[in-house]
Amino acid sequence: ADQFGLALSLQCEGDAFRSAARFSKGAESVAAYQRSRDLYQESLGILRSLQNSDRLSAAGKALLFTVGNDLADNGERLRSSTLPANSVMPGGAR
Repeated sequence: ADQFGLALSLQCEGDAFRSAARFSKGAESVAAYQRSRDLYQESLGILRSLQNSDRLSAAGKALLFTVGNDLADNGERLRSSTLPANSVMPGGAR
């Protein structure tokens, strides 16, 4: 139950960053989408671990589906984001 709560908390935090990204522009928006993606990936890792050990409830399976969709949406938004060629995102990526 504690791991499921953590996964849910990470998903909620990811949602908050995704919401912030929608109202930001440029590098700030990209950074927020990246943070959201990282939180969703961490949540997915926990949920998949629970699923693999047959400890994932029906609510957990629904959350796994939702977080997977959220992660895919973030990936699409990151791919469609454009930064000037000389911009450097957090972490040094271009």
